[in-house]
Amino acid sequence: MGYNAGMRHTLASDRFGAASSGRPVVFVHGAFVTHAMGRSALPASLIDQHPCLSVGLPGHAGSPPGAWADATAEGLADLLAATLREAGIGDDAAVVGHSLGGLAALCLACRRPGRVAAVACVSGTAGGLFRGGEHATPLQRVAVAAAASPTAFQLGVRLGSCSVLLHRWLAGLAAGDAAALRRSPGFRAASRAYLPALWRAPTEPMRRALRALAGLDLRENLPELALPTLFLHGGADPVFPVGAAGDAAAACSAARLAVLPGVGHLPMFEAPAACGRTLQAWIDSIDR
Repeated sequence: MGYNAGMRHTLASDRFGAASSGRPVVFVHGAFVTHAMGRSALPASLIDQHPCLSVGLPGHAGSPPGAWADATAEGLADLLAATLREAGIGDDAAVVGHSLGGLAALCLACRRPGRVAAVACVSGTAGGLFRGGEHATPLQRVAVAAAASPTAFQLGVRLGSCSVLLHRWLAGLAAGDAAALRRSPGFRAASRAYLPALWRAPTEPMRRALRALAGLDLRENLPELALPTLFLHGGADPVFPVGAAGDAAAACSAARLAVLPGVGHLPMFEAPAACGRTLQAWIDSIDR
């Protein structure tokens, strides 16, 4: 098990959604933000039709700082499975992860395939990129360098907690009009939800968790992943290039790749309607 003795064996979570029955949808956020982002990141159509649960990454605000002790894929899968079990989520859930949350969602699906019904990796991939390679990007290299230094990481997080700087950084992940993105209701709601938490969050647990996540590599497990799997990616993503998602989808036995042209790393805010339609069609297809 991947837990520290004496720590609570679940991650932070938030349950919401208008529906009291139907297939649950679980959202796992990306780096630096919090589980509060789920309410603004998931498309409104999913929230209206499904019971939803947003789950935090290890080391991030609200989650036990030392819960993921062994920093392995097995330990992370145990931790996510325990969180879903405590929240009353059955094994019929569709898990949607964004960015590094997509890697976490794939980890759960690969290591505990009987625990979920399907998995979607949005703007993410199956790992290995932070070790370099043909799909490595400058943003990845900068992130790895910052995470190697506790002082640099703390300074970056604290500066990023300032709304103006954070908005500029997040908007830099988009491919379109940054000003329009900052004005979008979903982006503004997400910022209000996690800015205060990011300012208060201890940075060292987050740094350690992000370094561990960045080191995971599930690519060898993908051929055994038989669950309905979706890789939803922006065609102009500057963080995880679409080629990496295409490689991951091709390695799975039951996966498909959906590309949103001209969209960057934040499709749920850059193209919310197209993102919502794609995710809903994927969920509708699970039982076919």
